Amino acid sequence: MIIMEGVVNETGVRLESKLQIFKKILLAIDLSGYNDRIIDYGVRLAKTLGSFVYVVHVIEESPKNPKVDVMQYYAEGKAYEEDYETDIRKKARTLLEQAKLSGEKEGINMKIDIITNTKVPEAIIEFAKINDIDLILVGTKDMTGLRFLLGSVSSKVITHASCPVLAIR
Repeated sequence: MIIMEGVVNETGVRLESKLQIFKKILLAIDLSGYNDRIIDYGVRLAKTLGSFVYVVHVIEESPKNPKVDVMQYYAEGKAYEEDYETDIRKKARTLLEQAKLSGEKEGINMKIDIITNTKVPEAIIEFAKINDIDLILVGTKDMTGLRFLLGSVSSKVITHASCPVLAIR
């Protein structure tokens, strides 16, 4: 909550106006190394502003097989789709629970969710619309070129989201 002090009305009475911005913050996290920073910034913002926080992880499905995308899993030497789905959901759930615990330690109300979609940016944007999110925090990639600097997911979210987006690196 932001408090604007020193505002005086036409009769000379001092007013204290409370303006709450970013009532709902969305932290879009994945299994990259940016999660700690995203969670830290999100929790600090929420604590300062009195915001509710949603934390989501999007599991990307293959367009060829909407159930799971096993290419990465096979590359790691594992062989079964069922194992992949179980493993990736377990990792995502652990990550989300850790984020929720970080927020709860600071007194932040949080809700966590796993989304499965063939298009990660669109899933984040749609979640934000459905839940009337006021601010999205996403991680970036630190390479060269705009798309690589931001990463394709963060670049698309920044470009197409209907609310402000804070890119964290």
